Amino acid sequence: SYPAVGYDFVSWTGVPVEYESDNPLTIGNVTSDMTITANFILAYDGNNDGTPDAQQDHIKNITADNEEIVTVQFPESSTILTCGLVDDPSPDDRPTQYDFEYGFFNFIIDDLDIGGATTVTIYLPDGASPVTYFKFGRTLRTPTPHWYEFMYDGTTGAEIDGNTITLHFVDGERGDDDLSANGKIEDDGGPGFSDILDTPQSDNSGDPQGASGGCFIGTAS
Repeated sequence: SYPAVGYDFVSWTGVPVEYESDNPLTIGNVTSDMTITANFILAYDGNNDGTPDAQQDHIKNITADNEEIVTVQFPESSTILTCGLVDDPSPDDRPTQYDFEYGFFNFIIDDLDIGGATTVTIYLPDGASPVTYFKFGRTLRTPTPHWYEFMYDGTTGAEIDGNTITLHFVDGERGDDDLSANGKIEDDGGPGFSDILDTPQSDNSGDPQGASGGCFIGTAS
């Protein structure tokens, strides 16, 4: 059996166990009808660790708004409750000096240390160059959901290295939308892109943007 481009053969279903991994498959002495299914797995390896993402429970692939594949890597000890693409959570006041060409992602992970720190890594396709990461949600200072820039402040936030975004979280702190130290992280956000080299940046505090001069100005959360 020949897999389609981007897929690898895994096994056969409906054959004796000793034949399950044979490819090509040859079965002799067939005396009745058989229903045989070829099983394939997506071969995409977004984090370049040498193992297809689909074979690793702590790695998920998302087809983004621009139809490209985004890979999200979670802590191996966590339980992934949700992971996927979501609609723009607040298009009327979305930051306008950035393009969010990949859209916005939502994930919820559980079974973390209560109040502990963890990281989630997002791998964009080769050549992608995000300049920032925005979240839409609640913060300790502003419990009403709002846009805020979520860049690394030494404790929480996004570190960007080329096409790789490492999101630092602390359970119950800035970036955790449920604001509770409960062993669960809830997140809505997405990477921002800009062609303007001198785009003003906020102080990444996690509070709503100011309106003066098109800049985003935060205050301590």
